[in-house]
Amino acid sequence: MSSDDTRSSGDTRSSGDTRIRPGRPGADAGRDYRDAWLALLLLPVAYLFAVVVGQALLGVLGHADGVNAALPAGAALLAGIPALLVLLAPEEEAVRHGLRALRGGRRAAMVPAWVGGVAVAAVLVANALAFFPGR
Repeated sequence: MSSDDTRSSGDTRSSGDTRIRPGRPGADAGRDYRDAWLALLLLPVAYLFAVVVGQALLGVLGHADGVNAALPAGAALLAGIPALLVLLAPEEEAVRHGLRALRGGRRAAMVPAWVGGVAVAAVLVANALAFFPGR
C-alpha cells in the first residue's frame, strides 16, 4: 500500500503532486490566477521603483553626475543587482501564481505564467546586453 492510497482523494497539500487536475478549478486556483494577473499589472510600478532604487544607489556610490559617464563594473553591479531584483519581483510572482493555478486546474493560468517568464528572460537579456558590451 503506497502513501497515495492512505490519504484522502482531495488532500494534495503534503503529497508534492504537481499534476494538472481535470475538471472544475478550485477556489485557490481562481485566486492564484487573479494574483498572477495582478502581479503583471504591478510591472510598470516595479520598473519605476527599480529606476529610483538604482539611481539612489548610484548617488550613494558617488556616480549620480550622469547617465553618459562610464561606470566602473563594481558600481554598476552594486546598483544594478538590487534594482534588477526589484524589477523581477512581479514577474516571479506571476510565474509562481500562474503555475500554482495551472496545477489547481485553471488552464488559462498558462498565459500569465508565460508572460511573466518571457518578461523575466527579456529583462535579464536586456540588462546583460547593456552591461557587457561596455566592458
